[in-house]
Amino acid sequence: MKNLNFVAEQLEKYLNLAQEFTEDYYLTMELGGDPMRIISEENEKLKRIEAMIYVCKDKMKFIDHEITYSASGFRVDIINHEVPF
Repeated sequence: MKNLNFVAEQLEKYLNLAQEFTEDYYLTMELGGDPMRIISEENEKLKRIEAMIYVCKDKMKFIDHEITYSASGFRVDIINHEVPF
């Protein structure tokens, strides 16, 4: 669980960095979904950020998590089913 918390923190970090580039919530949420898009990205810095988003999303693929966005930025929470409320 400790490693997953680290991955969630990294995903938050890279989503917030990507948001600075794209300035579009919907576009930011699409990042990291398609490896071919990463390869074809012209901006090298955004390409690296998107690659890290891809790695983090892939690591958390089978883990229940929630990504929320607010005025303070993105937040990634791992859903713990062991604690009911």
